[in-house]
Amino acid sequence: MVRTLEELCYSKFAETVEKAPFQIQQLLLGETRRKMEKNIENKITEKITTDITEILNDIIPEILDDILKSNEKGILRRNFFVELSNLNPSIIRCAIQTAENIAQITESRYSNYITHNYSYNSLIERTEYDTSEYDTDNEYI
Repeated sequence: MVRTLEELCYSKFAETVEKAPFQIQQLLLGETRRKMEKNIENKITEKITTDITEILNDIIPEILDDILKSNEKGILRRNFFVELSNLNPSIIRCAIQTAENIAQITESRYSNYITHNYSYNSLIERTEYDTSEYDTDNEYI
């Protein structure tokens, strides 16, 4: 039977540990265990972060759309805690808060844009020259 390089390394490590004095065995095994735990912890953290990011990317646009429709039409907002009850409430709360912040900024900027354009257009209308004093031949009447 042909053994893989990984199997050979594990075998050699095991032999080395067995031949070492007891305190060194404990030190090697303890350090190995800590490294394995840290590696597993890092993988779990990475997986959770990826999962949460994907979830937020999926639900924030839907929540934002609901907020904007609710504000526009004056209707009640959907209860995402009930609709997404399979998710952790903290994730839903984060998504709702993010969508509300986006909606507030968007509506504020839109409102400022409309106000600015209205003021600008009014200013232009007030500063246009009144040409009624002139006849069609551009002579002063």
